Amino acid sequence: MGNTPLTAPADTTDAQIEKSNIALIFIKPHAVSEKVKDFVSLELAHAGISILAEGGISAATIEEKVRDLVSIMIRKKRRG
Repeated sequence: MGNTPLTAPADTTDAQIEKSNIALIFIKPHAVSEKVKDFVSLELAHAGISILAEGGISAATIEEKVRDLVSIMIRKKRRG
């Protein structure tokens, strides 16, 4: 996944984009299979939710991002 840019579907209006939300959905590593990914995709589609990008992220990258986030939160907490 890396730095995959997210873009709205071509037929999306600016007004729709302004009212949109973006979410990241993770499937736990032990559960990742084509069957589970298909199930998640179908359930999201049934709920009217569009998937803009798919990909993978390594455990090391997740750990790095979490450490960075925790560090930022601690610094902010100390400031005030």
